[in-house]
Amino acid sequence: MSIRYPMKSFRFFLQKEALACLIAALLAVAPDVAHADDAALSADQMALATQVVQAFGIQQVADAAMDGLRMVLVQSLAARNNQPQDKVSGIVDAVLVPDLRALEPQFVSTVAVSYGHAFTTDELQQILAFYQTPAGAKLAALIPSLTRQMVVAGHAWIQQAATQVLQADAAKLSAQGLSTQ
Repeated sequence: MSIRYPMKSFRFFLQKEALACLIAALLAVAPDVAHADDAALSADQMALATQVVQAFGIQQVADAAMDGLRMVLVQSLAARNNQPQDKVSGIVDAVLVPDLRALEPQFVSTVAVSYGHAFTTDELQQILAFYQTPAGAKLAALIPSLTRQMVVAGHAWIQQAATQVLQADAAKLSAQGLSTQ
């Protein structure tokens, strides 16, 4: 039994989930630390934290995320406007991508602030020293491709899991008044 998804909303849901995977992949490289006051970082602490995130290739991570976001935007806008993706792609590149690229420094700064709050100055210096080793340099070089692989794997898993669960639970959903058709 295969489930058809004629509704555009489900395809859009999967596209939004792909974007969520991108965000999750980006967050995987930043520690999950709550901090009360971003201003509490000294200029030296912020500079060191910025060096650390630059050392692990935050710009390449941001670029990889941008590529994925661009793809989601093109697909979504093309579907919503019943336009060919190649036409929408040119429009997205001309109109949206420059504005999104202009926002990348905010992302880098936000990640640096998180690192600045998560680690002491000494720890940041140790992390920076690690990225200057051969293993650290290799990790930094591989982060963008590993991030892309996580995103692709996450998107494929989301589609497969959603289809599997919807098929397995179609009768239960139907009993609750929800259709998968």
